[in-house]
Amino acid sequence: MIGTPIIEETFLHALTNVGFPMALALFLLFRLESKVGSLTTAIAELTSKVELLRHLE
Repeated sequence: MIGTPIIEETFLHALTNVGFPMALALFLLFRLESKVGSLTTAIAELTSKVELLRHLE
């Protein structure tokens, strides 16, 4: 049985309101996760180089 247009419209509206923000949040989360990993690696390298410079002084 096919739903009434009002129910379909309400469902589509709810899906649009919830689905898009959820998809956008997941997309940004995965994008930022790789950048945070890169920053963590860069900070670790910088820390080791600073320690090396301190030992040379």
